[in-house]
Amino acid sequence: MKKLSISQALRNNQNYLIIFIICLFTIVLITYQFLSYRKSLMDKVLSIGQLISSNIAPAMTFNDLVEVGRVLDTLKHEKDIVSASTYSLENKLLVTNNKQTISHLKGKMGQWEHKESWVHLNSYFFAYAQAINDSDAKILGRLIFVVSAKPFLNYLGTVILLTLFLSVIAVLLSRFIMKRMTNNIVKPLSSLGARMSVISKSNNYQQEITDSSFENKFQYDEISVLTTEFQHLMGVIRSSHNNLQTMNLDLEDLVSKRTTERDLERMKAIQSGKIAALGAMSAGIAHEINNPLAAIKVSSDILSMMVEEKMLDEKVLLKITTDIHNMVDRITTIIKGLRSFTRDGSQDPLIETDIHKVIEETLVFVKCRFKNNNVQLEINVNEKDLTVMCRSSQISQVILNLLNNSYDAIEEYPDKWVKVEAFREAKKIGLTVTDCGPGIPKEILERLFEPFYTTKGLGKGTGIGLSISSSIMESNGGKLVYDDKCPNTRFRIEFNI
Repeated sequence: MKKLSISQALRNNQNYLIIFIICLFTIVLITYQFLSYRKSLMDKVLSIGQLISSNIAPAMTFNDLVEVGRVLDTLKHEKDIVSASTYSLENKLLVTNNKQTISHLKGKMGQWEHKESWVHLNSYFFAYAQAINDSDAKILGRLIFVVSAKPFLNYLGTVILLTLFLSVIAVLLSRFIMKRMTNNIVKPLSSLGARMSVISKSNNYQQEITDSSFENKFQYDEISVLTTEFQHLMGVIRSSHNNLQTMNLDLEDLVSKRTTERDLERMKAIQSGKIAALGAMSAGIAHEINNPLAAIKVSSDILSMMVEEKMLDEKVLLKITTDIHNMVDRITTIIKGLRSFTRDGSQDPLIETDIHKVIEETLVFVKCRFKNNNVQLEINVNEKDLTVMCRSSQISQVILNLLNNSYDAIEEYPDKWVKVEAFREAKKIGLTVTDCGPGIPKEILERLFEPFYTTKGLGKGTGIGLSISSSIMESNGGKLVYDDKCPNTRFRIEFNI
């Protein structure tokens, strides 16, 4: 939509206002003239009808139609009443002062009763009927006037034309006055605005605002005051601009310093969380390692006994060595997972990673802890081809944090369970961690991902926190969200595909 200048807007609004006033005035004038004419005409015809009726009643009694015609001829000077006629009780024409209008009354005679009434004949002709009564109130006949609205319409047309003529003059005069006013006010303002625009576009706040030719020509004190105030404002802007430039340089250094400090604090928080998590899971990890070590020791004792007894059996030897190999692989997997978990992978590139493998490496840390505390851990990752671009060590940290949060939240429940499920949707793949909790209250949910916010008791905040977990997911091209549609407590790790 094209923007209008102040002068154009003033002229347009003025024109709209004048046209609206003219239309409203014309409608009110026409309505007033019509209602006034209608009332005056009806009163006039009624009084004339009563007068004529009383005058011709004696002549009608004696059937003196000449006298009736003489009385009706007295109405010829009335412009509104074009004809006056008398009819018998059988609707037979007795006398008329204008035979040309008789045709207008054909077919209308049956519409009147013997009382005062009006009937519309055609475009601007009306008929008024009145009974002629003698001194005994006996009906002798009917008096009918044919009334024309044409004189009134001619008068009304003249009034409308005169109104429109005066309206045009008013519009032209007001436009001339408004043009002079807007030119004397808007042009200096436009000139001042143009100079300000030049300064704004050039970003050169060192320029001075001088008086324009318009301001010198018309000597507007208000415009001069405005120019002076703008000059003062430009001085303030120049000073503020210089101060801002200095502050920006200082702020850039401060932001760089604070960003480095924040990154260091974040890394410390992550590493502290890892150490705390490992401390909480150390018994389970030791159990996971001790079991295969014990099995290896038993297998080696069996081998020693078989050598001493010289009872070497190839099939038995093959089975024992295979078991030892599997146990070593299991310990290697645990150690590898620990190394991956404890290292700082924030600078690692994003690589194709199988979610199944990340889940498998993470579950090693919690299986024993969940089992020892009667927490049922259900794993459903049957979806195939769940490969995403991420840093596996960081995603493992997020999954472990969710599992530990679930463990802490349901620790006091009698029937405890946690589910880890993989999913594939139209444009997303990922996994969910669900526990038997009833969900997170709304008042807590609003602050769930705030830094340093926790609902855990003292000494239980061992994870890396949902805020950092969410930040890690964003740095890996995914996101961590709470699923408020689930009846239980569920978090979703999502990656777009």
